[in-house]
Amino acid sequence: MLPTRYNTAASISHMELGRLDEAADFYGHALDLSAGVAKAFDGLVSALTQKQDWARLEKAYRDQLRHTETSATPKEQAHLWDSLGELLKHRINRPADAVEAFEKAQKLEPDNRRRAEQLAEIFAKEPKKFLQQSVRVHQQLLVANPYRIESYQALRKLYTEAKKPDESWCVCQALTMLKNAEPDEEGFFKKHRRRQPAAIKEVLTDEHWQGHIQHPDQDPLLTQIFTAPHSLSDREDVTVSRPRAPATRACVAGSSGPSRGAR
Repeated sequence: MLPTRYNTAASISHMELGRLDEAADFYGHALDLSAGVAKAFDGLVSALTQKQDWARLEKAYRDQLRHTETSATPKEQAHLWDSLGELLKHRINRPADAVEAFEKAQKLEPDNRRRAEQLAEIFAKEPKKFLQQSVRVHQQLLVANPYRIESYQALRKLYTEAKKPDESWCVCQALTMLKNAEPDEEGFFKKHRRRQPAAIKEVLTDEHWQGHIQHPDQDPLLTQIFTAPHSLSDREDVTVSRPRAPATRACVAGSSGPSRGAR
C-alpha cells in the first residue's frame, strides 16, 4: 500500500499544487518501493520534463531500466531505451550515448525498421566513426527489404570512403543488376568484371556452401534428407543448378573485383 500512497501524494503535488520537485521525490519513493507502479514512472517523467531537469530524467530512465530488467518485456525495455536515446540526442546533446541507447533497443527488437532507419541516418553523419555499425544496420535493412536502393547506395559510399574496393565493387554489381547504378558505379563494375570464368583453385566444400552460399533461412536438416539419396560423389551425371543473387557482403572467391584484377 505504501507505494500507492506515495504515488497519490506525488499526483496531488504534481497536478494540484504544481510542486514539481516534491512530486518527483514522491514518485521516486514509490518507484523505489515498487518499480512496477507504471503511473508513478509516467508521472516522474512528466514532472521532470516540465521542470526540464534532464540530468535527473536520464537517471530516472536508467534506474527504471535496471529495476525492470527481469520483469519487463523486451518491447517495454526497448521503449525505455528509445526514450532515453531521444533524451540524450535532443536534450542533453550526447549523440554517442544516444546511439548506444538506440542500439540496445534494436537488439531487443531487431525487426524494428523505423529505428534501424533512424540509426542509419545518425551513422551517415559520421561514417568514419560508425563504419561497422552503419554497415551492420544497412545489412539488417536489406534483409527486411532486399530492394532498398538507399541502403545499397549508402553502402557503396561507405566502402568507397573507407577504401574497400572489393566491397564497393560488389555493391556496384548489385546496383547494376537492379538497374539503379550511377554511370560511374556501373563503369566501375564493368571495368573490373572478368570476361571469362576464373580458374578453379580449390574444391567448394560443404563448409563453404553452408557458410557463404546457403541462405540462412534454409533448413540444413531438411536439405540433408533430400540430398542424402543422391550424393554427387556417386552420380557424376547429375548437374545441379543453384540460384545466384547479388552479393552485398563480399565477393565469392574467383568472381572478380578490383583485388583480383586491375585496380
